[in-house]
Amino acid sequence: SIWELFDILQKLGGKNFNYSFGPWRPGDQKVYISNIGRAKKDFKWSPAVSPKEGIERLYNWIVQNKNLILSAGVFKPR
Repeated sequence: SIWELFDILQKLGGKNFNYSFGPWRPGDQKVYISNIGRAKKDFKWSPAVSPKEGIERLYNWIVQNKNLILSAGVFKPR
């Protein structure tokens, strides 16, 4: 869930960040459930890492490659 993602990122970064959710808008999904059953069946695929481990790996890669990311011009440094 988005709450789990925020919790993992806050623990990895060592600080809390502020976020808020606005009111529901027309078309917003109130419930979303991922199902990888089709990928498992059709492609004989299943994930090799947990969502938590994947988030940790991505976070660490971003930290280690900060200069590369900034040099791409996609994000501006704070």
